[in-house]
Order: sequence, then C-alpha cells, then structure tokens
Amino acid sequence: MSDSESVPLQPPPRDSLSSYQGTAPPPQVPPSISSSISEYSLSSVALLFSVPALGGALFGYDIGATSFSITQMQNEDYSGVLWWHTVQSSPVWTGTIVSAVSAGALLGSFLMFLFADAIGRRTELRLGAVLYLTGAALEGWTARSEDWSGGLGLMVLMSGRLIYGVGVGITMHGAPTYLSEQSPANIRGLLVSAKEASVVFGIAMGYYFGFIFSNTVGGWGITYGMAIIPA
Repeated sequence: MSDSESVPLQPPPRDSLSSYQGTAPPPQVPPSISSSISEYSLSSVALLFSVPALGGALFGYDIGATSFSITQMQNEDYSGVLWWHTVQSSPVWTGTIVSAVSAGALLGSFLMFLFADAIGRRTELRLGAVLYLTGAALEGWTARSEDWSGGLGLMVLMSGRLIYGVGVGITMHGAPTYLSEQSPANIRGLLVSAKEASVVFGIAMGYYFGFIFSNTVGGWGITYGMAIIPA
C-alpha cells in the first residue's frame, strides 16, 4: 500500500465508548417552591410581604365591616347618633356611605397613575398607611359624637370614608408592583397571589368584628376604628 492511499477510519471500540458514559452531567431538575424559599431568609421574605399584605387586608376589612356598620347606623337603639333616621330613610345616603370608599379608591388610583413613578413604591405604601389611619380614626370618631347634627356627623363620616378609600387606591396600586420589584424572582408569583388572599382574610375579619360589636351602642364606630391597629 502506498503512502498516498487513505486509510479508512475505524470506530472506537465499544469498551472505550462505555468509558465516557459516566462523564455526562446529570439532568437538571427544576427547584421546587420549598427549595426556592429555603435559599432566602424567611424572616426577610415575611417582612417584605407583611406591608403589602396588610394593605390588602385593610381593603377587605372595610368591605366586611361596612355590611354590619351600615345596618347598625340605621338602628335607633344601636346607632349611637342623632342622625340615624337620615340614613335609614334615605337610600341615597345609604348608598353614598357604602360607595364612598370606592370613590376614594378611584381618586387614589388616578393620582398614582400620574405620580407613582415620581414618589416610588415605598412612599406609596407609607402614604396609604397614613390615609388608612386617618380615615379609620374619623370614622370611629363620628360614632362617638352623639350630639352632632346630621349634617356635621355625615360630613365627618363621609370625609373619613373618602380618605380611607384614597388609601385603598394608593395601596392597591403600589402593593403588587412593590412585591414584583422586591421579591425573589422564583417566589414572586406566590407572594403576589398571597397578597390577593389577604384581601379575603380582611373581609372575614370585617365580618367577625362587625358581628362582635353588632349589639353594642355605636359599635359600628368601634368596628371601623379597629382598622387603626394594623394601619
């Protein structure tokens, strides 16, 4: 055979192929939710989640509390105010009191549409907390002022509910974005979903405290005022 003739390549022996099989990396298994959480400090994640969750819970709390409060407000024996008959006899006033928080939330959402990027998410949540606190205090104070006229009492009550509603709009705008920006990527969806669950928890707490104080004179003010504690 001359040097110019090509020599056909032979496949490597089967034994040599088997020697390479052990060097392939094992398949990658996607981490579970529990292993993802274990990569972070649970206390830090809980602290990060607590503020937006409280904002959602206070939103839900007003929904549950109002279902008891508006009924008690219309009762001569348990309202604790002189203007109970005005609320009882006027569907317009009843609907206005109930929907005032929604109107405030609409205003708060519109304001954040304009100014959210300028003030940042943390400032949104802080501002929402201040408005929650102020609104709940005014609502509770209205029930303690037995000698107020109907005009003054309803004006203070409506002011408190509108302020509380603006707090709802601001907080519900900032909370999901804050969680999505600050939480670890692989548990971000879990935390945002849990924040929505906190709204339902707040509704249940509103029903609970409304029922507890349903037979107390002026109990609707106590029910509303309970929101001061978490705010």
